[in-house]
Amino acid sequence: MPIRLAKIAEGIGLLGLVGFALTVWLIPAGYQIALGVSAAACLLSAPARSVLTRDRMFGLFLIFAVFILAEAWRGATHFPAALQRQWTDAGKWLLLFGFLIIGWWLNADLRRINAVLLTALLGFLIGMLHGARWEEVIHFHTDWQTGFQMAASTSGLISVTAILGLLLFIPRIFGAAEPGWRFALKAAVWLVLLYLCAFALVASQSRATWLAAAIVFPPVLGYRYFQVWRASETSVRHLPVLALLALFLLAGGVFINADSLSRRTGADLEVVASLLRGRTADLPESSFAYRYQVQRFGLEKWLERPWLGWGAGASRPLIAASGRPELYNHQFGQWMASMHNAYLEILVRFGLAGAAFFAAIAWYLIRSLAEARRLGRLPEDYWLFLAASLAITGIWGFGSHFLVEAWRGYWLLLAGMIYTFTLQSRQSSESRRRASWF
Repeated sequence: MPIRLAKIAEGIGLLGLVGFALTVWLIPAGYQIALGVSAAACLLSAPARSVLTRDRMFGLFLIFAVFILAEAWRGATHFPAALQRQWTDAGKWLLLFGFLIIGWWLNADLRRINAVLLTALLGFLIGMLHGARWEEVIHFHTDWQTGFQMAASTSGLISVTAILGLLLFIPRIFGAAEPGWRFALKAAVWLVLLYLCAFALVASQSRATWLAAAIVFPPVLGYRYFQVWRASETSVRHLPVLALLALFLLAGGVFINADSLSRRTGADLEVVASLLRGRTADLPESSFAYRYQVQRFGLEKWLERPWLGWGAGASRPLIAASGRPELYNHQFGQWMASMHNAYLEILVRFGLAGAAFFAAIAWYLIRSLAEARRLGRLPEDYWLFLAASLAITGIWGFGSHFLVEAWRGYWLLLAGMIYTFTLQSRQSSESRRRASWF
């Protein structure tokens, strides 16, 4: 009976994992249901209960849960009219620990990780194509900033991570000697995926994402390709052509969309020039000006309560209560919704005490990556992909915030893939190396 229950729990858990991957960027309500199914499977599984409840990250979650609920209550005393927002945002923050569930069912198995990555990318592209105009996709041109079915900045983050994977895993995808037709099929699929992701990245017009890519891509890809060249891997002969194709796509996309990109950045450059001259009042209206003003306001509010902040859902009511006209977005006819900086957002809501929790999470994830690499559980290219993705989202956070729906799904996947190697550290590492693509 226990063996049968364990198999049932595993089947349910894997079903939830696949459902999560497919719906995470396609149907927001769907991924939350799927995560709930996987969580229920963990409750049915004796090994899952045993490992998860004794894990230090789960202990951190319990302490954080008490802290976040206390912060929501405290925020409600400051802003009684925003009571529902306090508890809603508290739930969103707590959901970030759902990566423990994803990590458990990934089982530190590269085949499962591959399947989840490809399924999630498929869902993302289906959603993108459903919301895109086909003539724009075909001509690789869009006249406005768009994230299609999600926030533009998050769409940019997802697409740049997908591009990183497509470039980083070239040796693994094309490494084996195969018949010409099989190589041609792989190359065609790879090129289509790269094209669509590059289009989504350009269309997002997310400057934080572009900056993150400019910082992370050169050293990571340079290091990986140097490894391949030095080891004389079979795939080295494909690298120049495939890398040039990727470079051509990205450069061509920027050139074709130069007009819309210049409209997007022109006003921002005027704002930067004004700030460099020391003029901070009467800035030209632009997204950068709004970000500057709201982050300046956020810094002021954090310094008023540096240790515990203002509460779990405090940002929006703080901005609305300020009455400052520079924080009112006339284009959308509403007050700004956040500080547009994830780290400042954490400080305003939770102070230095809350920031310490997030620093601890980051430390545990980095340590999990380092340990998995040191013990040989994580191949070099996967380690580079996960570490670079973590660095990209860390840089991206300076221009966005962590309660965006699609980003939470991104975080659950990324952190789950990283922490699975800690949760399953006693399993044999040999089978995890046998991963294939397509």
